[in-house]
Amino acid sequence: MTEFRKTARYSNTISSDRRGVAILSISSQVARGYVGNTAALAALHILGVEVWTIPTILLSNHKAHEYCFGTESTSEQIQRQFDALRNNGWIGEIDAVLTGYMASPEQARICAEIVACVKAANSNAFFWCDPVLGDDPGGLYVADEVAQTVKRDLVPIADILSPNAFELGWLTDQSIENSEAARDAASILRCGAVMATSVPGQTLETLANLLIKDRDWWQVEHTKFNAVPHGTGDLFTALACGHYLKRDGDHALDPAALVSALERASTSMFTLAKRNAGAPDDNLSLSDIREATLSPKPPLKAIAGSS
Repeated sequence: MTEFRKTARYSNTISSDRRGVAILSISSQVARGYVGNTAALAALHILGVEVWTIPTILLSNHKAHEYCFGTESTSEQIQRQFDALRNNGWIGEIDAVLTGYMASPEQARICAEIVACVKAANSNAFFWCDPVLGDDPGGLYVADEVAQTVKRDLVPIADILSPNAFELGWLTDQSIENSEAARDAASILRCGAVMATSVPGQTLETLANLLIKDRDWWQVEHTKFNAVPHGTGDLFTALACGHYLKRDGDHALDPAALVSALERASTSMFTLAKRNAGAPDDNLSLSDIREATLSPKPPLKAIAGSS
């Protein structure tokens, strides 16, 4: 990777007159529908958060449809886009790096270097990693080499990791059959906090989202819907990251702010899933995202515990 060298003309420090907060989101992007960066961009803009997007792959639509065409971004393209942002003196404005779908091992390695560069420019910036690897019942939908590189290069440096139940199990070689198993698995990972989604709840009709930090945990449980639109996982992570980013104070993995982000994102996803239950189209719409972001209901509250 090209060395990130500071230029004489520009500064990487945060401008004193800058307003708002900004996320650098590196993930997939689609022309139709809302998954990956496309979902994150819509939700975060509604939330009032500035988003800079770098695509790992450009697709016509998500891959579950019969026809899909796309072009992967090369690691050089990702690198050069980031280099341009850096050379313009803007990297110090980034408050968080959010990563999602990786199309190649090289992309994951580049993202690890990008995270290091952003944190060097802004010591309060944090890294939120959504390890988009697969889901039940299909298993991995990225190449094993990609999954292994995400596990080796991105997971250990994540301040916050947001895997679904399958991904948490794959990353830790554990079977995630309930909340207790999810908490045990999260303790294996070497990241600041884990926000796990779609974990089997106390009954067959419920799912749980959990936040695990050190020995403490918080859990939100809600009704399970058998069919939900594609992109809900991407949307959950984007909203949780956005809500956390808008907290008061600097970056210190504040548990109260993380719990609030968990509750708000979970409520939004419940609102969205309930609205789309039984719908013939498996794509999110902008009106879905807007309602889930601005008018989520009823509010879901987390229960807390310690192990």
